[in-house]
Amino acid sequence: MTDVAGVGLGVPGRVDTATGDVTFAVNLGWQHLPLGRRLESALGVRCVVENDVRTAAVGLHRDAAYRRIDDLMYLGIGTGISAGVVLDGRLHRGVRGLAGEIGHVVLDPDGEPCACGLRGCFETIAAGAGIARAARAAVAAGEATTLATLPEPSAEDVFAAAAAGDAVATRLVDRAGGAIARMVHELVLAYDVELVVIGGGISRAGAPLLERIRAGLERIAAPSPFAAELLAETEIRLAGADQDIGTRGAIALLDPLAKEVVAREAVG
Repeated sequence: MTDVAGVGLGVPGRVDTATGDVTFAVNLGWQHLPLGRRLESALGVRCVVENDVRTAAVGLHRDAAYRRIDDLMYLGIGTGISAGVVLDGRLHRGVRGLAGEIGHVVLDPDGEPCACGLRGCFETIAAGAGIARAARAAVAAGEATTLATLPEPSAEDVFAAAAAGDAVATRLVDRAGGAIARMVHELVLAYDVELVVIGGGISRAGAPLLERIRAGLERIAAPSPFAAELLAETEIRLAGADQDIGTRGAIALLDPLAKEVVAREAVG
C-alpha cells in the first residue's frame, strides 16, 4: 500500500479519535476494540477512525449542495440511530465523543427492550431493526396483515405494505414517522441548526417517510407558536441516494494527514 497515504473509516459506536479505539457499539457487540491500531498494524499506514454518522455529517458539510450551511445535522437511521452535528462549520463530538447519540433516548419507558439495556429507546421504534421487530410481533400476535405472508418481514417490507394500504404496516410506519418528527424537533431545540438531513437505510422509503415526518412536525407546531416558528426556519431533507457522504466525510477527516505526508516528503 505504498501509494496510500492513509485510511479513513466510519464505524458505529463511541470512538476515541486519538487512538481509534471503539466502545459501546451496542448493535455490533463491540466493547473496547482497538480498531485503529489493528488496522494500522495490518495495513501499514495511519488510519483515522470516527463514528460513522459523525463522519457522514462531515461529508454532508463538504458536499457542494450544502457548503454554505455551517450549522447542520445528519440524522442517520438504519439498524441503529445517531446524529452527527456540525456547528459553526466544525464537527461537534462532545466531551466523551457521544454528542448526538439520540438512538438511546427513551421515548416509551414500557416499550421494547433495547440492545443498550434500556426499554423503549428511539431505536426500538424508528430504526429499521425496530420496525422489523414490531412487524414480527404483530404477526406473532395474530394481527390481520399481509406481512404474515413473509417469513421475516423487513422495514422495507413494512413500508411497502403501508403503501399498499395494510393497516398494521401503516400503524407502524406512522409511529416511526411521528417518533422521528419528535426527535427532529428536540434536536433542533438543543442545537439550533439550520438544516436537518435524514439518511441511512430508512431514508430509502423516500417521500412517504418525509411526508409522515413533516406531518408529525406540523402536529407539534400546531399548538405552539414558538415551535411553529422554530420549525418553519429549519429545513428538513432526505439524503439523496447518489450522495456518498460517508466516503466524502472519511476523506475530509484524512485531509490533515494528507497535508502532513506531503510536507514530510517535501522535506525529505
